[in-house]
Amino acid sequence: MIMNFDNPQWDDFLDRLYGPEGCNFQYDADGKPTWVCKAGNDKTYATLILQDMGLSKEEIIKSCEFFDENGGHCDCEIIWNVARHNPNCFDNETSNE
Repeated sequence: MIMNFDNPQWDDFLDRLYGPEGCNFQYDADGKPTWVCKAGNDKTYATLILQDMGLSKEEIIKSCEFFDENGGHCDCEIIWNVARHNPNCFDNETSNE
């Protein structure tokens, strides 16, 4: 099964991509977000996480196509753009600030 909103592992995938094995989103002393991303069309972190989650090469390719179609051209854009297309994503996080 490709990684998309319907995949039962979607939230786990995003948590891992958001965390230290992915973009490592954090806040600096001024409260501004910081993260690591190679930009462009690089999805290295997403690919490694998907491999670790057991997706086949074909499923990873199709997952990356889904990300691209939804504005996720690199690892951080999967968080910034693709995740935001899912209305249930990050609801609790933004309401606690």
